[in-house]
Amino acid sequence: MVRVLEGRNLFGKDNGVYLRANKDVDKSEIFKIIKSYKSIEEDLNLHSYIEIFEKNEAVEVFIRNKNVNLCNLIISSIINNLDQYDILEKAKNSMCNDWSKKIKELADDKNISFVKINEDEVNLGYGENSFVITKKDYINKYNEDNLRVFDEIKEKILNIPIISVTGTNGKTTTVRLIHKILLSLGYKSGLASTGGIYIGDKSIKHGDTTGFYSAREVLKNKNVNVAVLETARGGILKKGLGYKNAKVAIITSVSEDHIGMENIKSVDDLIRIKSLIAEEVDQDGIVVIKSIPALVERFKKKSNVILFNDFEDSLIKEHIERGNTAYYVKDDYIVKNSGGIEERIISVKEVPFAFYGISKSNTRNIMVAMIAVEHIDKDISNIINVVKRLECNIDTNLGRQNIIDFNGFKMIIDYGHNSEAFKEVFSIANSIGNKKIVGLITAAGDREDIYIKELGSIAARFCDEIIIKEQPDLRGRSKGETATLLKEGVLYTGYDEKNIKIILEEEEAVLYALKNANSGDVIVSFSQFLYLTFPVINKFRSEIGLEKIGVNIELVHWQLICYMIFNIANV
Repeated sequence: MVRVLEGRNLFGKDNGVYLRANKDVDKSEIFKIIKSYKSIEEDLNLHSYIEIFEKNEAVEVFIRNKNVNLCNLIISSIINNLDQYDILEKAKNSMCNDWSKKIKELADDKNISFVKINEDEVNLGYGENSFVITKKDYINKYNEDNLRVFDEIKEKILNIPIISVTGTNGKTTTVRLIHKILLSLGYKSGLASTGGIYIGDKSIKHGDTTGFYSAREVLKNKNVNVAVLETARGGILKKGLGYKNAKVAIITSVSEDHIGMENIKSVDDLIRIKSLIAEEVDQDGIVVIKSIPALVERFKKKSNVILFNDFEDSLIKEHIERGNTAYYVKDDYIVKNSGGIEERIISVKEVPFAFYGISKSNTRNIMVAMIAVEHIDKDISNIINVVKRLECNIDTNLGRQNIIDFNGFKMIIDYGHNSEAFKEVFSIANSIGNKKIVGLITAAGDREDIYIKELGSIAARFCDEIIIKEQPDLRGRSKGETATLLKEGVLYTGYDEKNIKIILEEEEAVLYALKNANSGDVIVSFSQFLYLTFPVINKFRSEIGLEKIGVNIELVHWQLICYMIFNIANV
């Protein structure tokens, strides 16, 4: 495995190339590659710093070098068995032709953000404040002299506020909220999220855009004056953060279901990855974290940390006693407490997005969004007015806690894929229903067996009937395998097997639930494959005389993405 890491990454803030080997034969190959690289870099005077880590049965290597593309070129050429002389020639040509190398060195030296737009243009800084330099201007106007460049930019404000959000639950909803609040306040917000890239209200790219390149896409756009970035685990591992000097870093939650993925062995491993966003916060920035023991312990020495939770727990009390700030719910109000002085912000009964206090997770998401926006805007009264108008529906928060009314029964559609999400959504169903809860449950196949079974057990606690389905993307499992694990989890609780039905196909499972629903029932359908779900829902609604929903929402990209994932998984 070879990856190029730029900017802040798990090995620090330096650029470099990461290599990993798990098998003995691969380990020996890595050491051969490093030996060849050292020989070539000596000829080129690259002055790389090479770190080698041996972890369990794996070997990891990180080669630090400011010219990361050149470094990667050499490594890739070695892997492809090119002759050393040819590699040297390729590297020399690359060095000669890289006109922006000196500007990148200037940016690194002055801690200025650098984004390469294309082969002929680079950005210094971000968004509407960025300063664009073309290859032509660098040669003709600045005479390839970085001092001339610096003289022109040294008095300029080059950056814009960046809000970065990570976590195992709630990050997509939180960034959507922050983005919508900022837009309502008149900001030119740019958003990169699981649902795509948005510049203002306009979608410019569909799909899961939570990585390095998606962040860069937002940050290089001249129509953006605040960037809101969903920063997922996978993106951090593959490439790094993709930005510098955030004003707000948020960690919404940490759950165990990601253990076993991407060589994550423990919650501590996961926290180490998620916490990276807190390392790239500006001097006047804040770090907002959920009040979880492991997270609080990691950040206890930082002075810019704000805690949040549903209630004033013991960790929050200790945090406040040390003179710090925390947010929590008390007497149905979101409360801000700074050093022991409480201030009521808004009643949860006035927050439609949280279903007026029923949804604890959306209450937390609103809370965190308000903290983030207030750090940028400062006028909390305007923020409160916006929050009072926001609803959680398919237009504002597609696929997350969407409650659809069928004139007699309801359906909740949610992306939930771990225990925390299952408990939350089923609790909402319990609050709004007065008869049966029917669970249409599924699980991601790349989770460990224990976490898939756990979802079945949680569903058994809440549901009168359970329908088990599977995602089109089986993520390495054979057909029916995930469903079997879910059923085992359900039966482990002593649940009556006659109330379990396995319908693997999403469309068939949804249609069966809709056709068999009775007045007062609540159907809870967990799915990220909305391109399959919505046509079934709308066909059923038409048949019973109800209007279609979400007809103007672009679901085609979901179909394309899922089709690609499904086919790649089966190659």
